[in-house]
Amino acid sequence: MAFGTMTSLLGMIPILAIGMNYFRYAKIDPENKVSEPDQQSAIDKSHRLMSLMKGAISLTGD
Repeated sequence: MAFGTMTSLLGMIPILAIGMNYFRYAKIDPENKVSEPDQQSAIDKSHRLMSLMKGAISLTGD
């Protein structure tokens, strides 16, 4: 039981790392102007990743 939880948490680490990367790019930075389509695609990716993570958590969570 505890072992399974630990392995699922370890499996989440790369997903979380990728997520943090997306969120860093999705942030609106006033000094560094990002073109609107790039910004929107980064936000869309982060939303898609969040739903993917929620799905993974609901699958692994028991």
